[in-house]
Amino acid sequence: MYGCVQKPPVRPRPLVPLPPMNFTSSDIEHIKSRGLSVGQVQKQIECLNKPAPHLEINRPAAVGDGIVSLSKENLKPYLDIHAEAASNGRLLKFVPASGAGTRMFADAIACYHEIKANPGLISDPSAQNVSPSVKSTAAMLESIQKLPFYDDLKTALWRSGRDLDGLIGKRAFKEVLEFLLYAKDAKGLNYANKPKALMKFHRYKDRARTPLEEHLFEAKACAEDRNKVSRVHFTVSEDELEKMEGFTNDLGKVLGEELDTHFEIGFSVQKRILETVILDSEGNFFRTQDGAPAFRPAGHGALLENLNDLEADIVFIKNIDNVCCERFKADTILYKKALCGYLIFLQRETSTFLEALKQGKSEESFLSKAVEFLTKRLGVHLAPAFFQKTPGEKACLLFAKFNRPLRVCGMVKNVGEPGGAPYWVEGPDGEVTLQIVESAQIDHDAADQEAKFRSSTHFNPVVLVLGVRDYKGVPFNLLNFRDAGAYFITDKTKDGRKVKQLELPGLWNGGMAHWNTVFVEVPISTFNPVKTVYDLLRAAHQCG
Repeated sequence: MYGCVQKPPVRPRPLVPLPPMNFTSSDIEHIKSRGLSVGQVQKQIECLNKPAPHLEINRPAAVGDGIVSLSKENLKPYLDIHAEAASNGRLLKFVPASGAGTRMFADAIACYHEIKANPGLISDPSAQNVSPSVKSTAAMLESIQKLPFYDDLKTALWRSGRDLDGLIGKRAFKEVLEFLLYAKDAKGLNYANKPKALMKFHRYKDRARTPLEEHLFEAKACAEDRNKVSRVHFTVSEDELEKMEGFTNDLGKVLGEELDTHFEIGFSVQKRILETVILDSEGNFFRTQDGAPAFRPAGHGALLENLNDLEADIVFIKNIDNVCCERFKADTILYKKALCGYLIFLQRETSTFLEALKQGKSEESFLSKAVEFLTKRLGVHLAPAFFQKTPGEKACLLFAKFNRPLRVCGMVKNVGEPGGAPYWVEGPDGEVTLQIVESAQIDHDAADQEAKFRSSTHFNPVVLVLGVRDYKGVPFNLLNFRDAGAYFITDKTKDGRKVKQLELPGLWNGGMAHWNTVFVEVPISTFNPVKTVYDLLRAAHQCG
């Protein structure tokens, strides 16, 4: 499936030895039933015993040093290029949409269980002995009229003979939370278990919209072709597939008629064969109730396989929860188009070099221009050893460097959000490239690395445009351009026990480590994530 570290580590992590794993015959049978071999699972366990090396940050990327600044006054050429590509049907919107409401309503879930165990707890949520979850949930419920699912929750309670506003006034929060989080079907919203894609995010005058709907509106604005076809692909969990397909079958037709477009909506699920084994704190299999080794989805890096299977051309990537109301969308649409146009502009320039290199051009003056373009435009500072090679060797290596997938990544100014950021990263051979780096990839005990990590001026909002075909129009095999050694080890709690699990190299981290990468500054107005329910109270999600 994938291996451990393939290159000499720059900053190796200390090893934490685990005992040898014993596979029973039923373990082996279970593993094979999932499409895996014992050898593949053993490799996962070896990786859990040999954490991936830390990356070596050379410096943070900054405007003028790895981050391009495109002013609104200079966007027209790229907008024109985008318009041509859209018209020709080259564009697809790809949305990872498998998140559930558990994290979004984490405080409310904790509050519900605390009240259930201690019914008198909510009588005075300002008391010092009351947990932060109870306090924040009480504040949320007291502002519930501003939330987009208020009408649905009010109706669900009314059907059962209850009044939402009256219950909140009496501080009967347990009943309200039960209908909001857990009651199913017509009885309640079940938001603790519902896919985030299908929750109400925005309330307009005529109706409320889910984030899935907002992404369809964006697809119409950014990816519609001359035949009025707008293409969108959602990745979902296997449990949600039927529900998501059912929701969009009618919605796609209704919105298509409303917007005068035809939505081609595709779905895929993370492949079961890419799930990874879970170990307990002793290094043994964490087992399911029937005694079988437990497996879990291996993070968003597994979606690289879904993206690879599409054999697309130009792909927009944006998270399901990064949407906003219509009146705030102007910058989002403008810069999505501009990033797309800029990517295609770079593709055209790159193709010129590739054609010349393919034809055997290797004069030093030409090679110098190619190196300059690679450095200044595509963010690759070649290793010192390159400059000791013969012209023919240089030409061959440059062809390989140019002939890679290309990604243009929007970057916003750092506002303290958790997540990855743009850096220049130095490889074992001395080559320095642009990468999106997560905190978990850094050696925080090394003072120089910690200082460089914390001095980043920008943040990764996951607004990417990808060019996934080569200069001849043939789809790349994207799996050939990931760093298989850039996996993550996550510590979690399952059924009250501490566990650890392997996650594949992140989709826009190690999964795209060997792509050509360009960072472009985009306005903070394009970044409107909904990580918790409280985010829906922000201006970008209030559509009144």
